[in-house]
This record gives sequence, C-alpha cells and structure tokens, in this order.
Amino acid sequence: MTTRQLTREEYDAQFDALGRALRKADLDKIDAVYEKIVKFMTDHDEETILFLERCSTPQIQTALVVLDLVATVLGSEKFIYALVDASKRFPNLKFESALDAARRAYARQLTTRPPEGKSKREAFEELRAQAESGDAKAQFQVALRLYFGSGFERDEETARQYAQRAVEQGFAPAILFRDLP
Repeated sequence: MTTRQLTREEYDAQFDALGRALRKADLDKIDAVYEKIVKFMTDHDEETILFLERCSTPQIQTALVVLDLVATVLGSEKFIYALVDASKRFPNLKFESALDAARRAYARQLTTRPPEGKSKREAFEELRAQAESGDAKAQFQVALRLYFGSGFERDEETARQYAQRAVEQGFAPAILFRDLP
C-alpha cells in the first residue's frame, strides 16, 4: 500500500499529535502509541528523513523513544545520514542505538546470500579474494560481515581495515560506517 506523501506541516502536526498522545498515555496503552509512532514514521519514510533534518528538541526527544525500531525498517543510506546529522545537531542526546540499528538494517540489505551450492564460508572466501584484489564493494561487504558477525565470529579490527580500504577508494556506503564504535 502506498501512503500519500504529507506536506511538512501535515507531517509535523501528526507527529506532534502522536507525541502528545504518548505523553498522556496510561502505562497499559503506551505500547499501542509506540506502535502508532513507528508505523507513522516508517509509512512516511521520505518525510521522516526530512523531519530528522529540521525537527526541534522536543520532537527529537519524542522520536528517540522509537528510533531504534524505525531504524530497523528505514535502514537506508539517506536515513543513516539524517541520523548522523541529527546527532550532531543534538549532541547531548543519545543516537548510538538508533544508528547501530540503522547500520545493521542497511548491512542486511547490502549483504547477499551465498550462491546456490556454496557454503557461507566458501562464498565469504571468494568475496575476501575479490576484496584483496581491490574491489571496493567486496571490501565493504567483507567489512560488514566481519563487523556484524554475519555467520562468522566478529573481528572488528579486521573489519575496520577492510572498510578503510573501501573508504579510501571513495565507496560511499563505506563512509557511512567509518565511525563505528
């Protein structure tokens, strides 16, 4: 189902109404309000990204409550950039878990399943060989698999090395992951 695009004013008014409902909700109804906010933000993905670029302090405080959940759905390059920018605009607020969730969702989108008839290990070794030969996309995919432990033991140091190689070649998605903790 395609959701009608909202104007900035319509989006802000609906978001603010959900924020008021959240603040007034009884404990037994708070989960339902969270679900409504998540659905609203994910149904209006483009507007949510624009909203993150302009929102006020009270609005971002409301959004932070559900951004982890929203991030698992909207884990796109644009959404990650919007979160990074918001974290710079509101340095006293904690965006780390939302950024991590968005990066994980984006990584899931970028990593592919092994080809039919190959194990994850075989596919990974082929990918690693491509990365070693200088393929920036392969370098980044190896970095993601190692960093997030996608079927393998995590190796953050080696992941950072592969990601840095991809960044040095200007591979845009790798730049989004440059500042992983």
